[in-house]
Amino acid sequence: MEARYPLHTTHRRGACHFRHLLDDVQFRWCLWNTAFMMLAIPVSMAASLGLALVMIRDDPAEA
Repeated sequence: MEARYPLHTTHRRGACHFRHLLDDVQFRWCLWNTAFMMLAIPVSMAASLGLALVMIRDDPAEA
């Protein structure tokens, strides 16, 4: 019974539904956004942590 309705009308409520077809633009955008966030968050955290360590270690009072 559920198969008669197209997927994009029944599952439009969820922003990121993996039941979407791969050629759906919203699904593709969500997939890229999720992958980008999974990569960007640890990279930015590591960069800020490294910058903080360098700034702490490189004290201007010593020089």
